[in-house]
Amino acid sequence: MNRPWIFLPVEVKAREFVAKMFFASIAANAGFGIIIGRNGMNISSTPFPRGIYFDKCLSSHKVAFHEHQVKTLGNLLVSFDEEGLLFRSEGEYLDRRTSKQSIDLSSVVFLWGNEQKRIISKRYKCDEKLEITGGPRVDIWKSTSAPLYQAEVDQLLEEHGQFILVVSNWGFLYREKAAGLDPSQIYQDNPRSFIRSRFIKLISTLAEEFTNQTIIVRPHPSDLPDFWRSQRGKFAKNVKIIDEGSISPWIRAANLVIHNNCTTGIEAWVGKIPVIAYSPINQAGQEFHTYTMKINHLGVVCCREAEVIDKVRASISAYQAGISLRTNANCENFLCIDRQELASQKILRRLKALDVKPDEYLLPRYGILKKLRASIETLKWKSRDLLGLSGLHTLQYRNQKNPGMALSEIKETLSCLSQITKIPAEFFDITQIGKDTFCIAGPTDATVNTGHSPEGN
Repeated sequence: MNRPWIFLPVEVKAREFVAKMFFASIAANAGFGIIIGRNGMNISSTPFPRGIYFDKCLSSHKVAFHEHQVKTLGNLLVSFDEEGLLFRSEGEYLDRRTSKQSIDLSSVVFLWGNEQKRIISKRYKCDEKLEITGGPRVDIWKSTSAPLYQAEVDQLLEEHGQFILVVSNWGFLYREKAAGLDPSQIYQDNPRSFIRSRFIKLISTLAEEFTNQTIIVRPHPSDLPDFWRSQRGKFAKNVKIIDEGSISPWIRAANLVIHNNCTTGIEAWVGKIPVIAYSPINQAGQEFHTYTMKINHLGVVCCREAEVIDKVRASISAYQAGISLRTNANCENFLCIDRQELASQKILRRLKALDVKPDEYLLPRYGILKKLRASIETLKWKSRDLLGLSGLHTLQYRNQKNPGMALSEIKETLSCLSQITKIPAEFFDITQIGKDTFCIAGPTDATVNTGHSPEGN
């Protein structure tokens, strides 16, 4: 294949996979070849083409990796920080998620909105590299993308009936366990522990008040699984703790979403799903805001458990009557939502302007030798874990964030996406070239006129 190439790493599958497949389909239709896989997928003994490495952050611990991509492999570096929408403070975000060296190596840094641009520009004076686009996740959050999930939504409703979705952004973390904290305790210097205790009580109250509703609790990808396993027997029978697959179909199937300072609340709000933000008042009489963007204000804010119950009851009644309780908060300073052009189209236009030269690539097959190497690599991970050399980043944690991708899943996702991209699944040539690594491309000099419009949100 002779194409300009884009490398798309997927770190947290439930968060990124569908959105990156959406972008991949649009980019492949525009003539790019896409290689999608785990972080650093092109660091191997197998040769890869030169192209654009589209990373998910520019943190200081990745400088050596970015230098290797640009200076050794000859790739261009661009990025869109998957966690750049929400940050606790300017300094904390810039120190943790950016570095001057990686920005200097970058050709373009794509951004969620004005606030992210403001703080990066203030520190690094690099306006010529900064492009506000929003991200592919915003594209699939919109209500116009609802058909993508309809089959899954129907299946969830058939299996669980009407349900309330409670989203964890406050569960017990690996780092809390490493620090010796007790998940049942409240620590004054750990606001998460206070939110956790209130939400655990709220879940039980919801189950008692709404016995004809299922309460689905969705753990965060970084939550410790052992914590949630320990909670299962403490809740009523109509409470289910489920962390399978993408959260998007769960959001669209829910009567309403309850969260605290979670991106899921933004996704539900953008998708016109009723949202309740439970923001309990602490002992000092304060409402806790995790981030500079007050996500909770995008939904109905409740500071007391009784308020939540009242609003849930009202929301369910409104839902049954076909009325939405969605609020009209303004988040444009943080989040770019363009009704005229998809974020993916904006990103692609800037990538085309980089004028990346096509590179010939002989597609390798994922054969016996590669499968053997993958098995050996897994054994190495397990050995490091057993010897205590992995720290928090164990194989279990890695697989929790991204349990892997299959060729059938890639094909099925592109087929589902065709409902909103209008690009037929048979347009794509899809090849597995490694464990969790796939090449996606269209025919040479062929595109599909999609006529796709983001309008309607």
